[in-house]
Amino acid sequence: MTKKKIVVIGGGWAGCAAALTAEKAGADVTLLERTDMLLGTGLVGGIFRNNGRYTAAEECIAMGAGDLFTVMEAVATHKNMDFPGHKHATLYNIYKIEPAVKKLLLSRGIKLLMADPAVKTEYEGDTITAVITKSGLRLTADAFVDVSGSSAMPLNCNKHGNGCAMCILRCHSFGPRVSVTTQSGVEEWTAEKPTGLGAMSGSCKLFKESLAPEIVTELEKTGCCVVPIPEAIKKHKEKLAMKACQQYALDAYADNIVLLDTGSAKLMTPYYPLEELRMIPGFERARFEDPLSGGKGNSMRYFNFAHVDASLKADGKTNLFCGGERAGAMVGHTEAIVSGSPPEPPTVWSQSSCLKPQLSANLSATLSSKCWMPRHAIKNTPSPAQFILNGCRPKIFTAPTMTLSRPVSKRQAAPIFSQTYKKDVII
Repeated sequence: MTKKKIVVIGGGWAGCAAALTAEKAGADVTLLERTDMLLGTGLVGGIFRNNGRYTAAEECIAMGAGDLFTVMEAVATHKNMDFPGHKHATLYNIYKIEPAVKKLLLSRGIKLLMADPAVKTEYEGDTITAVITKSGLRLTADAFVDVSGSSAMPLNCNKHGNGCAMCILRCHSFGPRVSVTTQSGVEEWTAEKPTGLGAMSGSCKLFKESLAPEIVTELEKTGCCVVPIPEAIKKHKEKLAMKACQQYALDAYADNIVLLDTGSAKLMTPYYPLEELRMIPGFERARFEDPLSGGKGNSMRYFNFAHVDASLKADGKTNLFCGGERAGAMVGHTEAIVSGSPPEPPTVWSQSSCLKPQLSANLSATLSSKCWMPRHAIKNTPSPAQFILNGCRPKIFTAPTMTLSRPVSKRQAAPIFSQTYKKDVII
């Protein structure tokens, strides 16, 4: 039997998961990545298995899609640790993770085209026929998976954030994100929070060498260091409302500097004015590693969520699927991996399922019927990961109301309307 061809557009966590899933299904897989490194924001993330994500990871592993979790575990810096608002988390080393993931994909025969994103889409009616890459390659396939994320657009950072913060996405070096979903006319959504359109990435990285030795010692020993902010300079609580990851929008993160050891010192706030940060004892020589301008802002996300159905197939298209933040506000690495690892890949990917769930009939039925429903496909429906996580997390926090505004597409005459839901955030 001739192998079906799958082109995965985007090399973040969701893209790597989708590529592995398609390869297990017997497909010939090509992955296109915009930059010279895989994982996108996963290059500066580093947290998984925290709270309900522990259950999501275990279920994903049990259903045969645990490859990426195995890699993360292999380069973990700390396991089963607690920090404000979070229990039993594991941290991976952000410097070791990308080469390990790339090695895994290459070992499976997945073709990687680095720094060669799709920039043009060809389609006939409701079927995508080919994509053209930046280098001029024309790639045809039986199915395409758009997992290009919801960030990497300098215009959005300038218009809706605090300007370009020179983050790991490096748009000015490798070009902005180009979406196949957008080019093919799929209806899209943009998140609107009380602070404006989109959401800001929620953490920065500091060079450990720039911090006081006692802070680094505590950080590397326990995985977390909490330093109280002096009352005289305690402010900027409003930054928490801007964060994409609202599970960290707690008073503890406004009253303290919270650092996590992910190889670097992960500062759990979207940004922090450098002069004020250096007024805190132990941070007198603090220097940002990512974003380089972490004293003024961070990358903006949550733009252009694709309108997808319950199988994460783009609305109105026969062979275009989405995952990660292209399919909704799935902020964490775990959610991205889950969205790229369906228990039964669409039949257009393969003639048979590649995953062999060894779960109870009840759990298997629950997952297959619920966990791939995008929150914006049906009004007030949670995201895929939240279906898995509801009921198994230790505590739930509710973030401010977020609205998904659906603009009129140039190719459609749909009315403008917005849809509001409460974001259940500690996932």
